[in-house]
Amino acid sequence: MPDLARFVQGRRRDGDPLTSSQQVVTRNFLALGSGEVLARVLAFGATVILAHRLGAAGFGSLAIATALVLYLSKIADAGIDLGLGIREIAHARDRLGEIVPTIVTLRLVLALGLILVFGVGALLLLPRPDGLVIALYTLTLLWTAASTRWVHVGLERTGLVGLARCAGEALMLLGVLLWVHDIADITRAPLAQFVGDAFAALVLALALRRFGILRFAWRPEVLRPLLRRAVPYVGSTLLGLVIYNADLIFLRILRDTVTVGYYAAAYAPISFLGNVAVAYSMSLLPTLTRLRVDPAAERDLYHTSSAHVIAVALPLAVGGVFVAPQIIALIFSPEFLPAGPVLAILVCSVPISAVRDMAVVALLSRGREDHLFRILAASAGMSVVLYLLLIPPFGMTGAAAATVGTEVFRMVLSMWYARSLGFPVPPIRRAWRPAVAAAVMAAALVAAGLDSVWTAVPLGGAVYLVVLTLVGGLRFRRGELPALSV
Repeated sequence: MPDLARFVQGRRRDGDPLTSSQQVVTRNFLALGSGEVLARVLAFGATVILAHRLGAAGFGSLAIATALVLYLSKIADAGIDLGLGIREIAHARDRLGEIVPTIVTLRLVLALGLILVFGVGALLLLPRPDGLVIALYTLTLLWTAASTRWVHVGLERTGLVGLARCAGEALMLLGVLLWVHDIADITRAPLAQFVGDAFAALVLALALRRFGILRFAWRPEVLRPLLRRAVPYVGSTLLGLVIYNADLIFLRILRDTVTVGYYAAAYAPISFLGNVAVAYSMSLLPTLTRLRVDPAAERDLYHTSSAHVIAVALPLAVGGVFVAPQIIALIFSPEFLPAGPVLAILVCSVPISAVRDMAVVALLSRGREDHLFRILAASAGMSVVLYLLLIPPFGMTGAAAATVGTEVFRMVLSMWYARSLGFPVPPIRRAWRPAVAAAVMAAALVAAGLDSVWTAVPLGGAVYLVVLTLVGGLRFRRGELPALSV
């Protein structure tokens, strides 16, 4: 892992080593992000198995259920795990005994209320198996609430977070393999998720035993300031989910579950990549928060991190456009081939959302949840308008185009607000090397005309790395691993 850290640390444009803060972010991301990547690979494997065993219609039903429960999970989280709690821990490490038990208690109360209202409501009001699937998925809210992931990330102890996440997803995958064989077993999928989430949450909680904070508490003086910030933050998160999965809901209303199944298959790789980008941004948050007292170092970290995500995300998007149908056929099955053109459109959002995440984490480091709420409210409104305009005539491809358009709008707004707080827009010149390398890669793929993903991906990757090296974006030094210089 230290060797890999040296690979991504890179150097400043003027040749001086990057600040130790960038090294801290890199180390935290490699601990958290490597675990997140492996965990997402395991979760993606479970998704593929479920798609194969349930078929497009069953997979579509499952996608709708998880999309709906995802809204509830953000309410149960209360904004803690996605930024608010991480920042609190980074600010007040000496108050763990007050903050952690109070927040965990609050989240458990919220989770139990949501289960009683929505879980029981779905069980009583919706037809089977849909109602039962949703009700069972709501039980996972207990582990969303009990999770102490945010404490570990705030303390910059991210290694265990990645390991626990991997173990939980591995257990979930095992449950899917053993329990879900066809559409008749659809209700067992949420049970597998429940078991995996429970294990991950317990591992992280037990790791905090020595701090003496594994207890229930209710401190109004701790909750009041947190709740004032949590309300707009949760509202922002829910609006973000409108952008994230309202396309599935609109497709279900305007089309059918088979179409939802195809679209969910196309979105699965995008979700995987997006979660890796979020892991990186969350690794950045504690360090960026501490650097507020040093504006020059703060700006340098912001720009360098943005340049790094562009260098990684841009070739994924360009290459993904060329091999999207082959990826769908390889991963899922020929039954899901209609999702190929959808993936080719959606993959264009990967670098856009990765750059946007950098601006969002800048806002969070300054505690400006109000700005984030405005951004997401405007973006959610834009997405709904685009879905209504594009889904009726164009179906899945219209939904994908609307998603990309919304991400562009959201990125521009996020960067504009970040700029107002002293985070200048990263210079375009820092992206020219990855852009040139990606363009040459695209030309090579067109000229080769390869139909196999097994040959197209290695060719594209090799061309990108060679050209990036030739233009100075990837540098080699004696006795050291290659270093990014963007």
